[in-house]
Amino acid sequence: MIKSIPKIAVYVVNRLSLILKWEMITNSSVLMYVKRMNNTSYQAVSCALHDEYESAVVLKQTLQLRWTDDTQQKYEARVIARDLITQHQQEFLIVNSDDGTRHQIRLDHILSHHLIKQS
Repeated sequence: MIKSIPKIAVYVVNRLSLILKWEMITNSSVLMYVKRMNNTSYQAVSCALHDEYESAVVLKQTLQLRWTDDTQQKYEARVIARDLITQHQQEFLIVNSDDGTRHQIRLDHILSHHLIKQS
């Protein structure tokens, strides 16, 4: 004859089940994050290109810039180069667009740039 399972045993089994489910969700989320980061890992730009951006910042030059964001959304705007920064081993160009919006653009997401000559 099988004895009934004590309430404490049922409680422990339920708690362990919840913990295991949480671990599976957490591990899955971490793996998805790592995969996403690998898909969008930073690719350093050439020294010559970096120098062009640096020069544009120092001279506060106006550029016609095309770039994408992390979701591959494309943008194009006339911008003034303001700063170059490094965050999490990635380099960004800080710009202000004509409407005053500030953008932080990863250097490897810039598709093209053209200097706009000031008259």
